[in-house]
Amino acid sequence: MRFGETMKYEENSKKVRFESVYKQGKRNLTLLHHKNNYLLSIHVLLQAVKPEGETYSGVHDIAVDQIIGTENRSSDFSAGFFPVHKWMQQRWSRVRDLMLTDKITDRIKVLEYGGYYFVRDGNHRVSVAKTHNIAYLTAEVITLHIPIQLQYPMTVDRLPLLQAKYKFYKQYPVFDVIPEHFFQVEQVKTWDILKDSIFRGHKKWFIRKNGYEPEFAELVQSWNIELYTVTMYFINKHSLPTLFPGHMDTDIFCALMEFWNPREEQTMQEVYEQFIEETKKRNRVSYLHFAIKDKIQWIVTTDEQSKFDFLHRTRLYTFYPDAEIPKGNKYWYHFLSQQIVDSHYKYVKHRIGREPYMEEVVSSWYEELFEPAFELYKENAIVEDFSSFYIKWMRIWHKKIIKHQICGLKESFYIHIR
Repeated sequence: MRFGETMKYEENSKKVRFESVYKQGKRNLTLLHHKNNYLLSIHVLLQAVKPEGETYSGVHDIAVDQIIGTENRSSDFSAGFFPVHKWMQQRWSRVRDLMLTDKITDRIKVLEYGGYYFVRDGNHRVSVAKTHNIAYLTAEVITLHIPIQLQYPMTVDRLPLLQAKYKFYKQYPVFDVIPEHFFQVEQVKTWDILKDSIFRGHKKWFIRKNGYEPEFAELVQSWNIELYTVTMYFINKHSLPTLFPGHMDTDIFCALMEFWNPREEQTMQEVYEQFIEETKKRNRVSYLHFAIKDKIQWIVTTDEQSKFDFLHRTRLYTFYPDAEIPKGNKYWYHFLSQQIVDSHYKYVKHRIGREPYMEEVVSSWYEELFEPAFELYKENAIVEDFSSFYIKWMRIWHKKIIKHQICGLKESFYIHIR
């Protein structure tokens, strides 16, 4: 609800009494580390990251939930703008009554900093708005420019995280290439690990693959496409945040990169699986939640979602826009995905004598295995659905290879259909 929609408010809600918001404010301050539960002061943030400029941004309707602190009344409110002194009752109640009857129309004044607002004038009005579900207030805005966004919830104990993020960006303006919201971070050390992942590990990989040193933007885009996006998809697909309390997705990515560093000779799939196993051992309780959530995720996954997962993970259409993949159920797409990233990955690695690139694996799989197999299937007018036929055929052929009963694709096909 916007400030001024008084009749709508009075029809659906009750006027909040000062005593209830005061008690909530006092409860906030009795929690552990209660000093951090006072309303956030912008002066604390300005000491951590100084603004690079200031502009008058005019008058706007701003979202009340984006107002997270104050310029000069930190000791009068707890986090959430709950009053913490009894002597505030008279003024707070008067402001409430005036706001809810449209008798106070003065705009508040705020400072915008890192995508959020801090009150210069109008703290009581914001407190009333937050406790009465008023969604917007008209504000006169002064913007203090910093090149990064604050991460919500912003508290005093998260200042080191803000400083680490700012330092990372000033050294390497990655957010100019990849949107800032792609990075979800709760651990200070994550920013240093990200720097190492992009500008040491991936740079080395890029030069080895392409034979030249990339420009900044090209390197960052390559890292995002070839490594970060693929790994983040794996993290979310397998519900890994349940195994890492207190960590967000990018923190887990960095934990995985640290795990991978001494295992550079292993495939991505092997490292992923070992990473999960090691994490399970460290936290059995978290793993129980992980296993349940992962199982539920598989049960509720549709065939279409599995198809999307397969194409996203392998990027088949990036390399072969006209690739023909017959439709099937989720077991079909899961089988194809595993075949590419596991058995065929190992085959290509053994053949070329080094760690293959994803494009090399997918190209080899489609050109040398899948497409010829599909052609053999069509040429011989097999009645059985291709997805089930292919899975059975590949499993039998794979067993023969393991037993050193080596035979080619065509030979294995005719052995299978006898």
